[in-house]
Amino acid sequence: MINEFSAVLGNNMVFSRIFTAGVFTLFAILNLNDPDWFIWVPVYGIIAALILVTNSNARKLKLMAGCFFLVLGLFVFAAVFNDVMFTQPDERMVGPWEHQREGLGMILAGISIIFFWYKEGGD
Repeated sequence: MINEFSAVLGNNMVFSRIFTAGVFTLFAILNLNDPDWFIWVPVYGIIAALILVTNSNARKLKLMAGCFFLVLGLFVFAAVFNDVMFTQPDERMVGPWEHQREGLGMILAGISIIFFWYKEGGD
């Protein structure tokens, strides 16, 4: 499936990087009003930067970061960290699904970073 998707992208890899980084920048902006913004805004900012970086010296870092965000996202999504995650006393963050949404964002981030690492000639 990844080969079919990459064939469609073809020469539009620059656009794909900018668009994907823009999506994660939007995620960071949307988290500005959360009580735990100081966690998620820098995380999504780092993810957007890693997607835009094409330096060959950073390839190993990108793979490690992609795997880290993917595993961390799976743990957050599976509610492993719910006991230590921030709670909101005024019901702005309703239920445990707030953390699962953040976990899903981290899973998408890991997949995106690994995808662009692969497209750069992953080895």
